[in-house]
Amino acid sequence: MGKKVDCTYFGAYLLMVQSDFERISRNKDEIYQNVISLGFICTFFTTAATAATGFWEKKETNYTIYFDGSFTQSLFYDLQTPRLGTQITNVEWEWFDFENNFDTQTVDLCYRKPNTSSDFTCLDISSNPVGSTGHFNGFDARGTTVLRYTLTGGTYFAHWDNNVLNTIKVTYDY
Repeated sequence: MGKKVDCTYFGAYLLMVQSDFERISRNKDEIYQNVISLGFICTFFTTAATAATGFWEKKETNYTIYFDGSFTQSLFYDLQTPRLGTQITNVEWEWFDFENNFDTQTVDLCYRKPNTSSDFTCLDISSNPVGSTGHFNGFDARGTTVLRYTLTGGTYFAHWDNNVLNTIKVTYDY
């Protein structure tokens, strides 16, 4: 987004102004304006440069579950996310049920660090088909979000209607 402004010398500038202030009393108003302007510029641009927010949203189908007690998982990620310095601030989801008359359906939302294939942390969202969480806050937004279904009971093969898409939205700062 914006470029950072180096405010390292702002303090030195204030000291210089203070020492020159006594010698140049006729330019007091100009000096005050310069100090105030530089202070606003440093505050505005350094804040604006670090306050960028982005998000990605993906929709995916599920795969067939072939036998009782088995699971399927869908992977959600976006390689267009900036490579460095992204931190998740929120994850939202919407998931749908399998239609195999299951007894129990467990739905886990998991996070995998970038370039890994194992879950780093998971959250059971079985009772919330629509929701959001801060559970993954601070993690790299280039990681993979996994939606995992585990079914017990019901009829098998448990086929998924490919017209039904689960949705994951990851919001991040960078």
